Amino acid sequence: GIACAVFILLWVKDELSYDRFHEKADRIYRVVSSTSDDGSPTNANGAVGVAPALKREFPEVIQTVRIRKMEGGGKKYVGYKDKKYYESRFFFSEPAIFSVFNFPLIKGDPATALDEPNSIVLTEETAKRYFGNEDPIGKTMEADPYNDGELMLFRITGIAKNVPFNSHFHFDLLASYSSLRENTDEFSGFYQHFSYLLLSDKSAAESLNGKLLGFLHKNWRKDPWFTLGLQPLIDIRLHSRLKSEIEPTGNILYVYVFTAIAFFVLLIACINFMNLTSARAIKRAKEVGIRKVVGAQKNQLVRQFLGESFLLSIFASTGAVALVVLTMPLFNRLTGKELSLSSVTNPMFVFGIAAIALAVGLFSGFYPAFFLSSFRQLHSLRSRGGFSFSGRAVRC
Repeated sequence: GIACAVFILLWVKDELSYDRFHEKADRIYRVVSSTSDDGSPTNANGAVGVAPALKREFPEVIQTVRIRKMEGGGKKYVGYKDKKYYESRFFFSEPAIFSVFNFPLIKGDPATALDEPNSIVLTEETAKRYFGNEDPIGKTMEADPYNDGELMLFRITGIAKNVPFNSHFHFDLLASYSSLRENTDEFSGFYQHFSYLLLSDKSAAESLNGKLLGFLHKNWRKDPWFTLGLQPLIDIRLHSRLKSEIEPTGNILYVYVFTAIAFFVLLIACINFMNLTSARAIKRAKEVGIRKVVGAQKNQLVRQFLGESFLLSIFASTGAVALVVLTMPLFNRLTGKELSLSSVTNPMFVFGIAAIALAVGLFSGFYPAFFLSSFRQLHSLRSRGGFSFSGRAVRC
């Protein structure tokens, strides 16, 4: 039961951790669009030129970054000499991506890596696939990001660490935004452009949200069919139900449901333990009677039985951790997660296991401890165990 609950809670913890590895996550917002009558957000993507215009007009917008996801099929041709692949995670981005988000570069300057047209940043894994142990910085590779047969050449200017699994979007190749062929200043139309704002503080989001309609009327036109809104970065994974997401999102309802399941699995395990302990009481009735005859007090017996329960809970928790470690690869394949042993060795997990062991030991041992210690010594020694036969029918 503990192993099952631990797996569920690891899954829940991973879902709740999305995008929280960014240092400025609480100040990053995504600009979302609406085509509904009530103005509620409908699309994660939107007009291209919104983000830079917001930065020009509102001082609370510290920085903006736009990301372009290419249409025309999920995979883009990329090649270097005889290494040719179809890549599904090819993006264009503005240089500010490395200052707004925490995507550290192993090689290259994050401030200038995407400044020049036709520059590109690869992740570690992607660089290894194309170049092996060769240094890729300064090398040129070809790509067909528009899927129209017209190849573009990109010079490699940086190598980024692999994007963490708990990010709402992942890239393998990140080309400079200035390489795009289309006009990136226009307001009209829905394209696969995603705009993010870094605000001065969290409170600025509410005031800025109220100014977006006037901003849109001023810079584009009065159109009741099209409005803008702000969405917190840390809400995207579990609270976003928008069209045109970069990647599929999760659902906060599943987090609630699985947390409840983990609780009930532990509860059922504890109740089963209590039932088994009570059923074994007939074998320990004489032990209780003899202890009381030689002077043992009820509180001493309670401490003894609770201690046994805590000890068994500690052994069970240790076994549960071993089972989790051994079966984690299978769990990852089943759930599509990338949980690692670091999830089990971090201090928060150790503290959580200790808390579960104590709680389970106390809850599952409380009733049996008081039940066993309440036997009367003479009745315990004379009878078969201190139970009346009427009690058996109820327990069955």
